Formats: sequence, structure tokens, C-alpha cells
Amino acid sequence: MKVPFKLLLRLGILVMAVGTAILGAVLVTTAFPLTVSLQTQLNAFGEEGDIRYLNVRDYELRILVPMNFTGSLSIYDYGGMQRLWDLNQDVPQMYFALTGPSIEDFRPSHRGFYLILLRSDYNDSVNLQTSFVGFSGMEPDSFNDSVLIISCGVALSVVAGVGGWLADRRVHRLERLR
Repeated sequence: MKVPFKLLLRLGILVMAVGTAILGAVLVTTAFPLTVSLQTQLNAFGEEGDIRYLNVRDYELRILVPMNFTGSLSIYDYGGMQRLWDLNQDVPQMYFALTGPSIEDFRPSHRGFYLILLRSDYNDSVNLQTSFVGFSGMEPDSFNDSVLIISCGVALSVVAGVGGWLADRRVHRLERLR
């Protein structure tokens, strides 16, 4: 096997090892369940917001308010927050209309900072209690990245192996002709 193919084979094996290490880290650090509670006063026709860093997994937001409460829950990604604050454009990534106590499930499209904004359409102040539950599970983006890296390593190794085999075969054929 010629030197360039040996180097390519070593590179392929190294890339596979890095991908396998990342996959192992993803499997070991699988996201654990998360629960955060907040209790506050929501003024009549007021807003209450919270900024959180969210990973790509399932979340549940439990909102405890009086039965006759009406309002909305908006979830903004980082770009949506910038449009809301800088350009005054209200374009949430997710929107839920609330009537009374509610449980809303959602899954962020990508990891990053999100604004969770509760708005009251109710004409009286209410005690607001929210529980934010993040369910356990593997983050698909990290898993996909590690599998892609392993696949690139396998592809490099196969190309190096086939290329080296063809180069050796050509050398042996030339030697037989002499």
C-alpha cells in the first residue's frame, strides 16, 4: 500500500475514533429530567417573561391560573426576540391561546435561548404559577452529528483501502509483465 493511502487510512480511523468518542459522550450525558417552578403576580392585561437556554427535547409548561383567566403563551427563539425588541414585530415561533389552567407541550427546533412570554387578557391581577418540565432523552442533533462523523471516517477508510488495493494490484501486474 502506498504512503498516501496509508495516511488516508490512518486519518479515516482517527475520524471514526473521534466520532465514536462523541457518540459515547452523547449517550453518557443523555439529558436528565428538569423541573423549574415559578410563582408570581400577573397584572391585569400584563406580561410575564422568562428567558431560558433550551436543548432539542420535549418540554411541558404547566400554567396554573384561575378558571376564567384568558391570555396567551408565546415562545420566541433568539431571532424572534430580536425582532420583538428591536423592530417591534411580534412573530413567535410557537403560540398557544390560554383559557384557564393549561398544559402546553412543545419541542424547540434548535438549541439556544428562548423567551417564554405569558400575556394576560384578563381584567384583574392573578397569582400565576408555572412549572417548566424538560423530559429526559437523547438530543437528536448531537446524535446525528456523531453518526455523520463516524460515517465520514468509514468512507475515508474504505476509499483508502480500495485505493491502496488497486495501487498494489497495479504494481503486481506491472512486475509480472517485466
